[in-house]
Amino acid sequence: MGRLFGELGMILLTIEPVRKEIDEERAAVLLGLTLAQLRQLCEQSGLGRETAGEISVQKSYTYEELYWLCRRVVRPAA
Repeated sequence: MGRLFGELGMILLTIEPVRKEIDEERAAVLLGLTLAQLRQLCEQSGLGRETAGEISVQKSYTYEELYWLCRRVVRPAA
C-alpha cells in the first residue's frame, strides 16, 4: 500500500490492485533464475501463458505456477 499525506499531516492509505499474474522478469527474480533458465524450465513444464507486451510477447505466471516452479527449483536431485 502506498501512503499519501493529507491535510493536517494525516496519513491516507491508498489501495493498490493485487496482481493476479506476474511477468516473466519478476518471476525470474523471485525464483533466483535467469530469464533463460526460467524459460527453459517453463518450456519443459508447460507452465505460463503468453501475454502481449508493449514490445513483444512475454509469458506471465499465476502465484500457483510460481509456487510449483519454486518447489521444482529447490527440490533436491534424486
